[in-house]
Amino acid sequence: MFIDTLLNCRWVIPISPENHVFERVSIAIHNQRIIAICEQSEALEKFEAAATYSLDRHLVMPGLINSHTHASLNILAKIIFKQPNNDCSETLPKVLARYSITPQLVRDGTQIAIAEMIKTGTTCFADLALFSNIAANVVRECGMRSQISFPMTEYSKLINNSWESQMSDGLRLFDDYKDSAHVRVACAPQSISSLNNDKLTDLATYVHEIELPLQIDAHNSLEEISSSTKNFNARPIQRLAECGLLTPQSQLTHITQLEKSDLLLLKESNSHIIYCPRFNLIQTVGFRPLEEAKKMGINVALGSGGFTRDLSFDLFNDLQFALLLSKASTNYGLSLSPHQSLRMATLDGATALGWQEEIGTLEPNKLADIIAIEINYIEEQTINNLAAGLVHKSYNHRITHSFVGGRPLMINGNLETLNEELLLRKRKNWAKSAINVDL
Repeated sequence: MFIDTLLNCRWVIPISPENHVFERVSIAIHNQRIIAICEQSEALEKFEAAATYSLDRHLVMPGLINSHTHASLNILAKIIFKQPNNDCSETLPKVLARYSITPQLVRDGTQIAIAEMIKTGTTCFADLALFSNIAANVVRECGMRSQISFPMTEYSKLINNSWESQMSDGLRLFDDYKDSAHVRVACAPQSISSLNNDKLTDLATYVHEIELPLQIDAHNSLEEISSSTKNFNARPIQRLAECGLLTPQSQLTHITQLEKSDLLLLKESNSHIIYCPRFNLIQTVGFRPLEEAKKMGINVALGSGGFTRDLSFDLFNDLQFALLLSKASTNYGLSLSPHQSLRMATLDGATALGWQEEIGTLEPNKLADIIAIEINYIEEQTINNLAAGLVHKSYNHRITHSFVGGRPLMINGNLETLNEELLLRKRKNWAKSAINVDL
C-alpha cells in the first residue's frame, strides 16, 4: 500500500493505553491520519511511503496541547512590564484599556509564539486573541491546530464597546471556522465579576444554541470570590452555573481557590479545569493541588498561562511544575505519575478543547499530530522510566520533529512552515519601534 509518511520509531508513548510504551514500531500515516502502528518488519512489507523518517534515537508521542495561552499578547506584556512605573500584576483588561494593539502585532506575535511552541513540542494550543480573525489565519497558514477565543469585555478601547457588536463579530468568526480541521472558535468573557447577570445570561443563550466553547478565568483569588459573594450573593462558579455558563464546553482557567461545592458543580456540569501551575506561581496567586478534582472525575488539562513578561511556551516546564507541586502536596492523596502528567498535556487537553476524538493519543484513525524527541540516555536507563526521565528532564533531549495532520512543521530541528530568521528580525523590530526594550 502506498502511503504518505512512515515513522520508524525507537520508542512510542501512545498515551492510550495508559502507562504503555511501544518499542521499535512504525507509525503509518496517510491522508492526515494514523492508519497503523505495527512492528517495523511488518511495516516494511505492507507499506511504501512517499517520505520515511528513521527515528531510531527518538521517543515519539502525541504533540502537546497547551490549553491556555495569550500568544501575541505576551509580546505586549514584555514591552509594557519592562518599563519603569508599570505594575507587573496588572490584569489584562486594565492594560488593554490603556494600550492599543495593531493587527500586525497580533500577526507577528502569533507567528513568534507558534514558532516557540513548535520547537518545544506543542502542536495544538488555546489562545485568547485580539483581532481573533488574524490569529486564526496565522494558525491556518502555519499548519498548527488551535482554539481561538474572542474576548468579550467592557474595558478595552480596542474592542467595540457594544456588547452586541462584540458578540456579532465573534459569532461570525465561529461560523467562518465551523468546518475547519485546524481552528475552533471559543468565547472568553473577561472579568466576569464586572458583568451583570443579564449579560452572562445573554451569552448563555448562544452557548447553548450553537454549543459555543467558553474559556473563563475564575476563582483566581479570595478577593474575587469575596466580591462576587458580596455583589451577587454567589461564588463565581455558582454564579456561572446559575446563569447557564457551566457546560461540557466550559473551560475554567487559573483556578486556585476551590471548595467542595465548587468541585461538585464542575463535576455535575462536566466542565473542565485548565491548570497553569507555573503562571500561577509567577503571579504569586498561589496554587491548588488538583488531585481531588481528578479523583472526582473532573477533567484537568494543562496550560502555560497568560499575560506576563516571564512566560515561555515550553509546556514541558509546566509538566514538571505540575508533577513537583503534586508531590509536594500531602493533603490530596497520591501524587501525579509522570504518565498522568503527560496525559494532562495531551489527551486531557484534547478533551477540554473538544478534540478528544481526533487528537491527544496515537491510535489508528486519529489525526497524526506527533512529535519526536531525540534522547541521549545513559546505559542504566531502561524503557520503564522514559516518561519520568522526560518529565523530570533526567537526561538530555531535544524535540527534532513535529507533524500536524501528518504535515511536517519541523524536521531535524528546522521549522518548515515559518522562517525563523525573519521572525527574529520582526521581534527585534517590534522592540525597537514600539518601545525601546530588549525582547
